[in-house]
Amino acid sequence: MADQNNYDETVHQPDAARDILFHFCLDAFHLRDWIQNASTLTQAVRDDVRHLFRSSTQPQQVSSALAACADIANGTKHLVLTHPPYTPGGPAEVTGQTQGARFPMTLPFHFAANHWTINVGGAEHDALDLANRAVADWDAWLTARGIALPT
Repeated sequence: MADQNNYDETVHQPDAARDILFHFCLDAFHLRDWIQNASTLTQAVRDDVRHLFRSSTQPQQVSSALAACADIANGTKHLVLTHPPYTPGGPAEVTGQTQGARFPMTLPFHFAANHWTINVGGAEHDALDLANRAVADWDAWLTARGIALPT
């Protein structure tokens, strides 16, 4: 899942790239647990974070990117999902991997970058695009609640 403009050889090895993808999904999902257990935050904020992943009462607050990360994180951790998926329409899953440069490119770029495809609710998404949306959704949620963004 490494950005093709990152020229670090290590991140472009398929095994390392897969590990980066799964690790990102785990961290994006586990931030929810850290917030739920943060005694410095109000109970309302700690309760509200659940709605980012799954909500029957506030579906407009659900982040499809974070829900996909949660499914991938749980699938990676447990090998199989043992509870209902976070993603409507079935669990999100990594469905493809290609290697190579993609256009448009900016210099420098790596010709052997790994690109992962994730199926979310029947639609294919580029993993890096999904990760960028997940980060943006976390940033928006944290900012809206007055929680400082990590630096």
